[in-house]
Amino acid sequence: MAEHSRLIAQPLTLKAFLYVMALWAYLPFSPHTYAQPAQPKAKAGATTQPLALSLRGRLAQMEQLNAGQAASYRLRLSWQQPLSKTLEGKVAFDHIATGWQDKHSDGVRFNAMPTIPDAPSTQVNEAWVKGHWQALELKIGKQRVHFENQRHLGGNGFWQNEQTFDAAQLNYAVGMSSALQLNYLSKAHRITGPKASTRLQPSDNNFSDLNGIRPANLRGEHDLKTFAAALKTTILDFNKLGIYYIDNNNLSVPALNYRSLGANYQWRYAFGAAKAFIEADLSVQQRSQVSHIPYTRFKGAVNTHRWLFAIEQEQLGSKDNTPYITPMASLHDFQGFADQFTTTPEQGVTDNSLQGQYSYGNYKVAVFAHHFTRYNSTHFLGKALDIDIKLPNLKQIKTHFRYAYFWAPATKVDTQRIFLTASITL
Repeated sequence: MAEHSRLIAQPLTLKAFLYVMALWAYLPFSPHTYAQPAQPKAKAGATTQPLALSLRGRLAQMEQLNAGQAASYRLRLSWQQPLSKTLEGKVAFDHIATGWQDKHSDGVRFNAMPTIPDAPSTQVNEAWVKGHWQALELKIGKQRVHFENQRHLGGNGFWQNEQTFDAAQLNYAVGMSSALQLNYLSKAHRITGPKASTRLQPSDNNFSDLNGIRPANLRGEHDLKTFAAALKTTILDFNKLGIYYIDNNNLSVPALNYRSLGANYQWRYAFGAAKAFIEADLSVQQRSQVSHIPYTRFKGAVNTHRWLFAIEQEQLGSKDNTPYITPMASLHDFQGFADQFTTTPEQGVTDNSLQGQYSYGNYKVAVFAHHFTRYNSTHFLGKALDIDIKLPNLKQIKTHFRYAYFWAPATKVDTQRIFLTASITL
């Protein structure tokens, strides 16, 4: 009976999304429907970007049991040009090198030192062709995929090896205030890079414990048959509604297969010099024979000319000890910069956080405080303090400082991370 219910539930999730999508496409979202319709972000023509060379260097330190340090740089050569009136193409090559390799692990090799996942590699970062036809845009090739707010699917661009996909992406402007995005992904190129194969090296300190098999979340490439779709609309220029559906079929790591169906809402409004923002995201996920695993995210913020204050709660739920997962998200951007919950705990996790931010010109200083508990429980999982500082350009050099401290429960070890990043376009 359980198997029969599972077989019925799986196609219904996709059908529900397609029905809503079809209905949405025919709703009268036109310039005459609302007083102030938002303009779609449809691309009317090709973008010209000549040959560009950029350099990003980083110093990193992590303390967890022992202290680890890493130095790395990424040299990127990219070319983006129109190919015709309706087509454009881009190719980008990355070379990433690291130093102090005996003082850190990087996800490709392991030496009992803390892991700082900026791994060396030389590879094609992007290679795609994109076509524009009025309200329709189609991009095919190896590319970054920024899906919604990247909580479920994204580029993880903080790391030197950002996450890209072999993919086809279609964007279509529906009327004047709605947009549809469809993605098909056939391979994920993850932040550990192409050298992180399924096998560990005999010199790795965890080779014997793991029987020579690299953990699935640290493999550099995953073969996929993944479909992701999002449909969103703007009402009266300050309300945004959206629904999304992801069917992740991971051929390399079947344990990461899931289906998620969700909806989100954003409200923005200006009160004189102050602005208010509210966001809600609700989703359910199906994994194997477990369905309706919940996900919720609520955020409220108020900002003035220079100050911003926000409060947020995010819950990755669990059902029958099967947690809600987001293995292809921009994980470093959520639940603290210490990256303690990139793999959702078996019984889920709740993150309650506060944010304060001050901006002046090109300076920006943001402070985050997190308190983690088990999902639907007061069981303490840790707390964290994050500091993010962006400095103004100095002779075209962008400087970024990031600090994280995670206070672990009594049975685990505290973690401290420091990153100093400088980048320049040559």
